[in-house]
Amino acid sequence: LALYKRVRQKIVDPRAVEIEELLSESYLHWNSFNFKAAASKIRIVLDKCAQYHMKPHHAFTHYLSVLELLSTSDQQLRTSDDFQLHVIVDLYANALRKAESGVFEDAISRLYRVLELISQYRLRSYGIETHLVDLRPYADRYRSLTKEIYGIEKDVPFEIGLKDGYLLLHLLDDYLLKGTSVQDLREMFGVIRARDMSIIAHGLQLAGEKVFLNMNQLARQFMQRVCQQQGKDLAPLLEQHTFVRL
Repeated sequence: LALYKRVRQKIVDPRAVEIEELLSESYLHWNSFNFKAAASKIRIVLDKCAQYHMKPHHAFTHYLSVLELLSTSDQQLRTSDDFQLHVIVDLYANALRKAESGVFEDAISRLYRVLELISQYRLRSYGIETHLVDLRPYADRYRSLTKEIYGIEKDVPFEIGLKDGYLLLHLLDDYLLKGTSVQDLREMFGVIRARDMSIIAHGLQLAGEKVFLNMNQLARQFMQRVCQQQGKDLAPLLEQHTFVRL
């Protein structure tokens, strides 16, 4: 941002640079999940474009709409399918930006959270929250499924972790895991286990690009299924959360 200030001081017409600087400030806030501050900067960008009679990039109005949704305090809106999907897609886009910068460990941690959010979103539709939940009705089937996957029976948890959530969704025959076999679950958990062994989780090694690519494929697959269920296309939705370069 200091570079923009120096450039503005040296050129005859600094208006375009001023707008780029404001946009960069918005991106910084957005990347840090400060959606309200990011929206405020985008509003200033649009105001400046109007003041200077400059045509704004078509993405800016989409940005403002998305950021206002993400920063809403309306509890009814925050529980809507639309809000939940935008939260998931925004975090996914954030992960892609981290990977593009070569920061794969941060990207992987975000993808892990994306998978958690998707699981929690679907479980909530069955009235299942992730903590202090009574899962006794699923106890026998859960023990049987864990025996197939892990080789040992596990009791239903009091708090639902990532793998627990997908096991429950499998038992519920949720559309997210429709047609998924026990072997498919094993392979999925293998991808997640590689993240668990990284330094950002419980291990001491770097996960790296390969783990990112595997988790990215998994996250995108589930996001596609959620979008299809909601009658939406992932590509344009993701574009609303992708930073344009001027």
